[in-house]
Amino acid sequence: MYAAFEVRHDFYIATLSSIAEIICVTETWLNSNVNSAELFDLNKYVFRKDRDHLLGNKKDGGGVLIAIKKQFQAIHRTNWSCEGICEDLWVSIEVGNSTQLHLCCVYVPPHASVENLIAHLHSVSEVRQRHENDYVLIVGDYNVSDITWENPDNCKDFYKALNTADRFGESLVDAYNYLELRQYNGMRNENGKILDLVFSSIDKVSVNCCSNPFVPEDKHHPANYEVINNELDKINWDIELTGLNAENSVTVFYNFYK
Repeated sequence: MYAAFEVRHDFYIATLSSIAEIICVTETWLNSNVNSAELFDLNKYVFRKDRDHLLGNKKDGGGVLIAIKKQFQAIHRTNWSCEGICEDLWVSIEVGNSTQLHLCCVYVPPHASVENLIAHLHSVSEVRQRHENDYVLIVGDYNVSDITWENPDNCKDFYKALNTADRFGESLVDAYNYLELRQYNGMRNENGKILDLVFSSIDKVSVNCCSNPFVPEDKHHPANYEVINNELDKINWDIELTGLNAENSVTVFYNFYK
């Protein structure tokens, strides 16, 4: 999800009418200049891990986000995230009977090394071993397009890796097999590849294609940033936003934008 004005506005409007209780986003392209109130209303907790531009050589892109309705008790586990360029965000959610769901949203950039991946897998292993009576759910983009995922015999729920192609894929599959976390996503892209993976300790997880996504892909209408910036420079924001909280400021901003 790119952080252009048009995309953020469309995303915000879509989430207002969504019945989703938990939303995970990879490749947010967000930074400290973007307030979470531009993406979600005040009825959701929003947890973010924006790209650390001091790591790696890419200035833009990356980032992960988890938004959870405030009817749930949620804890941001900041000390569970791994060090390095793999971006993983952990949030624990109370699900009843003294049990928690430990949710991780992860983005592994294409240039990540095996050592970068292992740092993330080490964090997963620690969570799994220290909280063996809780549930674990990990969703995200590992950028491993060469792994072939197929249903085991007589099973329609989870997928096994038939080949791992290289040491990167082998490390990923071996770690999750050892931790007894199954992969549940079988949705293929137009090239027949499965890029987004869903690992869980829960016995049955259903993964379906979204018929009404928050932000449809639009390759033919890129944002005209020069025109947008020129129009924004004409407005005295000190006057327009004086005395407003974050949510009301976002509303005023988008009224001008329209």
